[in-house]
Amino acid sequence: MFYNEHGKHVRTKKEILDDSGNIRKGCKIVKKGEAYERTLFTAKNKLIKQENFLDEAKLFYTDLINLLIVVSTPGIAIVPTVENKEVTEPHKPQIPPKATFEERLRIYQREADQQHTQRNYHSRDKGAR
Repeated sequence: MFYNEHGKHVRTKKEILDDSGNIRKGCKIVKKGEAYERTLFTAKNKLIKQENFLDEAKLFYTDLINLLIVVSTPGIAIVPTVENKEVTEPHKPQIPPKATFEERLRIYQREADQQHTQRNYHSRDKGAR
């Protein structure tokens, strides 16, 4: 296998040779059956591991969630309003658990089904009289 100066695989040996027929600097030939180096990861970015960055990222995503949060009326998520859209305290970032959202969704669907069946029963009762 042939690799050019940038580490990209090329198809033929002619692509890595210079005018005089020598292999260009930085190009590689890996013989059949030999192991070849493969760089999967780059060096760690030190900024990401710093506490300040983590705090800023948590606050950013908490604020984003707070903007998109839906107000819950007795156990049901319905319409966003301005009065109650804070998920957490401003200086204590937390992400609400996924289970809470799924539970609210199930309750909302259950109540919607109940309202639908009640409407059907009322329409049957009116028609029977």
